[in-house]
Amino acid sequence: MSSTFSGLRQQREVVLWLAMLAVAGVCAAGTYEHVVIVPVWTAAPPDSIAMFHGPHPIDPGRWWRVVHAPAFLLSVAAALMLRGHARRRIVGAAVLVYAVVLAVTAAWFLPELLALIGDPAALLAPDEWRARGRRWELASLARLALMYIDVALLAWAASAPARAPTPGE
Repeated sequence: MSSTFSGLRQQREVVLWLAMLAVAGVCAAGTYEHVVIVPVWTAAPPDSIAMFHGPHPIDPGRWWRVVHAPAFLLSVAAALMLRGHARRRIVGAAVLVYAVVLAVTAAWFLPELLALIGDPAALLAPDEWRARGRRWELASLARLALMYIDVALLAWAASAPARAPTPGE
């Protein structure tokens, strides 16, 4: 029985640490995007969005689709595996933050980004394009800050002492 508990505890810890590392990877990628890519496409639209068009366009969406799925699923798995542990509330808060970030991304960030970078011939005045790009960038930095809070919550949970489950768990 104790070896079973030890094995489950070890699995729980591994999944929690993997979740934390995966979400940290999301934050690192978001930081890179804000340091390298966003300043280029917001510099002077519509000319500056050329990186998203032409014969060899970049597609950051492909990266984000691949990276978010495992990070979010590992976070959910960690929360489920911590049933009966005080750390579950911390990980649950991290999952909630992540879910809100993904929902807001799907509802506003992605449609707005696609509207801004999707068509270089869009009927937007350059001033409006720049203003919307700046608004998107500032809001995206706030979203990134929430993801750093998410990593901090997962790190807090991962560094908190594991305890044996109470009887009946």
